[in-house]
This record gives sequence, structure tokens and C-alpha cells, in this order.
Amino acid sequence: MKETKEKLSFSSKVRTGWNKFRSFITLEDQQKGRRKLYSSLWAVVFGLVVASIFFMIHQSMEGRSAGPFDFVIKLWNYSFIDKNIKFDFATFFVIFGFTGLAVSIGFKVGLFNIGISGQMLLPAILVFSFIAKARNFNVDAGFLWLAIILFIIVGFATGAIAGLLKAYCKIHEVISTIFINWIVAFISGWLFSLNGKMFNPESYSPTTIGSARIAIENAVKYQFVYFGIGMFVLTAIVLFVIYNFTTLGYKINMVGKNPSNAKYIGLNEKMLTIIVMGFSGALAGFAGFYYIIIKEGWIVDSFGSNPIAIGFESIAVSLIALNHPIGITLSGFFYSMIYTTRDLFAIKDKLTKDFFPIITGIIVFMAALAIMLYKFKPLGFMWKYGTLWIKKEYWKEYGSYMKTKNAKYREYVKALNEEKRRNRKLKKEFASIKEEYQKWVDCKITSLKSASDDTIMSIYDEMSKKKFEYLKKYSDFGLNNLKTLKNQYKAEKHERKIQYITKRDLIYTSHWDKVKENWAKKRDMKKSNQASKGGE
Repeated sequence: MKETKEKLSFSSKVRTGWNKFRSFITLEDQQKGRRKLYSSLWAVVFGLVVASIFFMIHQSMEGRSAGPFDFVIKLWNYSFIDKNIKFDFATFFVIFGFTGLAVSIGFKVGLFNIGISGQMLLPAILVFSFIAKARNFNVDAGFLWLAIILFIIVGFATGAIAGLLKAYCKIHEVISTIFINWIVAFISGWLFSLNGKMFNPESYSPTTIGSARIAIENAVKYQFVYFGIGMFVLTAIVLFVIYNFTTLGYKINMVGKNPSNAKYIGLNEKMLTIIVMGFSGALAGFAGFYYIIIKEGWIVDSFGSNPIAIGFESIAVSLIALNHPIGITLSGFFYSMIYTTRDLFAIKDKLTKDFFPIITGIIVFMAALAIMLYKFKPLGFMWKYGTLWIKKEYWKEYGSYMKTKNAKYREYVKALNEEKRRNRKLKKEFASIKEEYQKWVDCKITSLKSASDDTIMSIYDEMSKKKFEYLKKYSDFGLNNLKTLKNQYKAEKHERKIQYITKRDLIYTSHWDKVKENWAKKRDMKKSNQASKGGE
């Protein structure tokens, strides 16, 4: 009996999980995750539309012709134009994917990890310090596997430091992570830029800026990029499952809505802060390995003067996706295309790099206004009204609704104008009562200055009773009638709209119920005909 219950419990969990997954990919309106994903896509689409317009204007100013879709087509084609570009695209995809996830997991619990740059760079400083001390710049796959583990561990520790400061010292994570970014950048500058004589003072040259480049075989690079893509996809899926199908995910969402909820759902708020910031740092460290070791191959000189700029792009990647793991896959893909094609656009289309921040800025702006796009369903709208517009019942109901609406509005405007005229007369008549009441209030307020505590409480009580009497006189005089008329009209208007929407939706659902019923009848007739033929 116990085994049967366990089997039923397991099968019911599997069934529940499958139903949730199915509801995500089907067209059910109540699925918030899918709506978030769609609103992110619309943000990107609108951003690309605006970018295409700017591109057409720019090309016309340069004396070239460009179609409305040329920018999008070139953005796609340039991203996969040759083997090297494809490699850069894949590398950027891993970088933006992991940095986007790093920021999003912090956002999920109400934490803002703006220290991605420092969490990417600090482990690189340690790795290049080992390389510089050993004076061996030809690294093999074994060393790179150790390096990627070091990047994850040091990234976790760097993020956890900000979490500790937040949990136990009440230092906001934005402040601490910004300071850590700059501290790490200055350490990089001290060790690897012009004034750095740390590793080899004898061969110091004032012309050397940054670290030396490491040599990695192309085959090894490709292996690590394939591994990175696989790890990113796996991480995104795991986070998606945790957020949507586990108790932990529910608790994380509850804490994100209100940090004080942690006390009531059995979570240690301080420990959660440290672990989340640490895990976010670990993801950033993983991305740092691909950016600094695989993509750049050295600590660039600019790292010593400013935090890594690409670390801040991760905020936009996460915002565009509304912190959704699947959405981050798409926004990371889009950002990878932009970063991969910038140089090609500059060479072939004379497009400066300043053009691309305009695109991403517009898209982030649209993502910030995602609430406007949350219910933006053009396909559903066209399908629904395409069905309704061919139904006579709909037009009859719509005509009746609009006729009643216009008639009621005319009645309301007439009554409103009459009530406004009446209200102005009543206010003049009521002015003396209002003035008398105001003088009485001013007198009582003046008397409060020299009154004792008991007298003050007595005066407050008297003023409260007097105000109640004044408001009753105001209402009895009929001065609230104008406000009552407006509220009554709004309530009736809303009620009429609800009734119209209910009838409209009933016409729509009835139509498709009949269609389904006819399909079912035809299917049954077809089956019966086949059965009768088989019997003969």
C-alpha cells in the first residue's frame, strides 16, 4: 500500500511537471513566463525596427541605398561570414549568456550584482600572475582546465565578499561591488601596466603595457567554446526548472518580492544573500575565463584603468530578457551578433561603433517598458477579431453597445453641465459657513501653543467632532453631488463594458465550439464509413 502511494505520488509529480512544461509552450494566456518571453522578443523587434530606420538614414547620407530589412539581414549574415567570425560569435554567446545569468539570479532575490567586471578580472590576474612568474606563455588544455576551476572559485569568493558585507555590515551590494571593480582594475594596472616591475624587473620596458599574450592551439579553443555553450544551455535549463518547478524556486521568487519573506518561509536571509552573490560571481568568473583567456588571450592594458566594459553589458542582457533564463539565451544571442559584427559594419558600411549603443539603448528602454508589451498579442488579436468580424452577432452586439454608450455619454454631459452650474451657486452660498469654520480652526490651532497636554487632547477631540459636523453640512448642502455623478457614470460605463466583453467572448468561443463539434462529427463519420467498408 505504501509503495502504491509512493508510485502515485511520483507519477503525479511527473504529470504535474509535464503539464506545467506543456502549458509554457502552448497558447494559454495565464502563463506569465511565456508572456515575459514574448515581451522581451517584442522589445528586440522594436529596437531592430528603429535601428533599421537609422541605418537607412545613415546609408542615404553616405550616398548608398538600403532597404528596410538590410540592417537585420546584414547583422545575421555578418555573424556567420567565415570560420573566425563564427568562433567569435560562439565565444561572445558564452560570455553574454553567463554574465546575463549572473545578473539575473541576483535580481531574482532583489540583489543588484554590478560587480561582474571585477569577478571576471580578479581570477585572470591570478592566472596571468602564475604564467608570468613561470615565464611560460604556451599553455595546454590541462592548464586551462585548472584555470577555469580557479576562475569559478575566485569569482564565487569575490561575489561572496559583497554578500558578506551586505549581510553582516549592511553595506549595499551596489556600493561594495563598484569599489571591488575599481580595486581589481587598479591591481591589474599595478601588476601589468607601465609601472609594473613585479614579475621581471630586469627586463622591464616602459613600452610594455598589459600582460604578454598566451598561446593556445585553435583546436583547444574550439573544444572549450563547445564546452562553454553546452554548460550555458545546461545552466539555463537548470535555473529555469528551479525557478518554475521547485520549492526553492518559489522561495527565491518570494524573497525577491519582499526580502522580509525569508523569515516566514524558512530561509536564512544572510546565508541566502552570501550564496546568491557567490553563485552570481561564479557564473561571472566562468564568463571571465572565456573573455580574457579564450577571446583576448591577455590582460588588456585598458583593464588597468577601467573596469571591463563588457561586464556592464550583462545588466542589459538580463533586463531585456526580464531575468528569464530562456530569454537570456535569446538576448545573449542578439548581443553576440552585435559585438561580432561591429568591425564588419565599420569596414563594409562605414558604420561607426557609436551606432550600436543606440540600438542596445533603445532595446533596453523598450524592455524597461515591457509592461506595455506584456499584453501585446498581435497574432492573437488578429485571429480573434478576424473570427469576430465575419460574425453578424458580433456586429449586432457591437452596434448596440456603441449606441448605448454614446446615448449615455450625451445624457451624462448634459447632467454634468447642469450639476456644475448648480454646484457653483451652492459654493457661493456655502462660502460663509466655510469661512466661519476655517476661522474657528485657526483659532483652535493658535490656542494649542500654550495649552497643556490634556487640553491639547481635548482640543483635538473637539476639532474632530467639528470637522465631522462641517463635512455633514457640506454633504447636506449638495456639494458632493457632482463627485457622486462622476463616480456613478464611471461605474455604469465599466459595467456596460464588462457586459459587452462577456458577450463578445461568448460569441468567439461559441463559434469555435461549433467548429470543433463539426470537426468531431466529420471525424466520427469518417471512422464509421471506414468501419463499414472494412466489414463489407
